[in-house]
Amino acid sequence: MSKQFTHFWLSMTTRLVLLGMLLALLLPASGLSAAPAALTFSVEIPASGDAGAIESVPTFTAPGNPYFVLNARPGGDFDYNFVQFDLSVLPANATIDSAVFRLHVNASANPLDIELGRVDGAWDEATLTWNGKPAVTWGGAVQNAPVAGNVDWPIKPLLSSWLDGTQPSYGIVLRGLTPTTGGVRADTREGAVAPRLVITYTLPPDEGPRPDLGDAPDSSNHHGVVNSAYAGVPGNFPTVWDVPAGQIAGPRHLNQTMEGWLGQHLSREAEADQGPDQDGPNNILRNAAGVIGDVANQDRGDDGWRNRQIRFFDCRRTTLEVRVSKDAAATRSFLYLNVWFDGNRDGDWADINLCPQTEAEPAQTGYEWIVQNYVVDMTAIPAGGWRDFLVNTEKVFNSTQVQPHWMRFTLSEAPAVQPAPGSDGPGLPDGAARIPPVRLLPTALARPKTSCRSRRPPARRVC
Repeated sequence: MSKQFTHFWLSMTTRLVLLGMLLALLLPASGLSAAPAALTFSVEIPASGDAGAIESVPTFTAPGNPYFVLNARPGGDFDYNFVQFDLSVLPANATIDSAVFRLHVNASANPLDIELGRVDGAWDEATLTWNGKPAVTWGGAVQNAPVAGNVDWPIKPLLSSWLDGTQPSYGIVLRGLTPTTGGVRADTREGAVAPRLVITYTLPPDEGPRPDLGDAPDSSNHHGVVNSAYAGVPGNFPTVWDVPAGQIAGPRHLNQTMEGWLGQHLSREAEADQGPDQDGPNNILRNAAGVIGDVANQDRGDDGWRNRQIRFFDCRRTTLEVRVSKDAAATRSFLYLNVWFDGNRDGDWADINLCPQTEAEPAQTGYEWIVQNYVVDMTAIPAGGWRDFLVNTEKVFNSTQVQPHWMRFTLSEAPAVQPAPGSDGPGLPDGAARIPPVRLLPTALARPKTSCRSRRPPARRVC
């Protein structure tokens, strides 16, 4: 979750003045104008993890399998199928109007009643077994699965409890209830149609400037805390704006006018690691109660990157689906999209690697800067609307394909500037404050699936 850039460097005095302005902008405005209407949005959130567990084979594990099997065998032998979601796409102040969990059944011997339950503990799809499964609370909705097609379970109360913190968000679990009917087979996120939440929500009116920063781990912060990117690896992603002299500032955009932005929502904050934040907790390090800890990825509204189920393979290109929104009064004809991917998991976005020659192509560079100044045609977006763009990447440098990776998406008014080569890398843009952004998608922690465990062609996975 890292976001913005600036085309100029500011003195500390100027920064302090701007910070005071930002604090004022975060406070409710008063006036005599008519109150603007609330906004309603619809979103589909695909599964960020899923796996099945079989009672009769208690050590079985199969991450990456493209389908679930749901059974209720004679004698009470069950298959439990677990699904979890990344809810950071939803704004913190969203009011949920409707929500269902949707599963796509692709084959069935006979119709089967399937019960939805709540997962009450942490789990990992790579290691989940029947013996190691978390606690579960049953008693949720029961739906009958047809021979084939989508099946929906109402989930609004559970989703609302996840969002307001009254229940921890560990996902849902499914089991068949009708014995001796045979199994039902349904797509996992590696299958043709990933399990998903289908949600409609409302946001209160929100006008005026919306200053915005990133939320990737940044160890050059106000609290002197090593902000970890991965276990044992400090995060050195430029995120904090007001850094000590000699360090690289993270991106910040005042958003005094809203030309365009990634996704459909962003929340305002004065700084990445301290001060007021519309979401409650700061983007990194500080929670809503003011407690400092080694945390990041806390900015809400990560809804710009749409096809998070894809995989990134070393020295291969892929295609990203990215949503761009446009203000009703926007005037610019184009903006620039850039994307970074920490392919070697060293806590920065400044690396390259040589990809070997193939029969079809000569040796080429693999990048962590995987989308380089892609020109977004803003004239193709209706005023006040949005459009999804398919964006091809460069060859991706990914030397750690089975691990999570931090990413950054940026949308800016000017192209990313390539700095001079130096001791800190090959001289590639690294997500620092060198370009003036309009709106940046909060960095996502991307979690790939092990390729050798998937029966499908390359199609990488994300949390």
